[in-house]
Amino acid sequence: AAALSDNFAANKGKLPWPVESGLIVSYFGKQKNADMERITEENDGMIFGTRKSGTVKAVFDGEVRKVFSIPGAGFVVMIQHGQYYTNYVGLQNPGVKVLQKVRTGQSIGTARNNEDESMGVIEVQVYKGGALQNANQWFKSR
Repeated sequence: AAALSDNFAANKGKLPWPVESGLIVSYFGKQKNADMERITEENDGMIFGTRKSGTVKAVFDGEVRKVFSIPGAGFVVMIQHGQYYTNYVGLQNPGVKVLQKVRTGQSIGTARNNEDESMGVIEVQVYKGGALQNANQWFKSR
């Protein structure tokens, strides 16, 4: 577990995107709402857009710790990487089970489509233990 944590930490700023192609819809932290300028939203992770029902991939080797549903928001898959965790929020169909080992780039499910059905979206959160991390600092830029 310690080696996996060290390897995960060494990849800060280098993690691959959880989608094959797409764009960043929203960043971690306080963001202005795209439709209502006076409204701000607080994001616990980075939100990636991809093709409708696009494949979502693990961003690092690990073990699936939880798979659960949030009514109205799809499924969440939590993957442990030593003392770090990545949460994939908004899956349409999870493709992994609890205690399953996953590899970097392995499909873990499909992205839920956004409200107007124009694209698939997935939020990825990063935690160290129980402490939420700034996901903007973990993913490589394209």
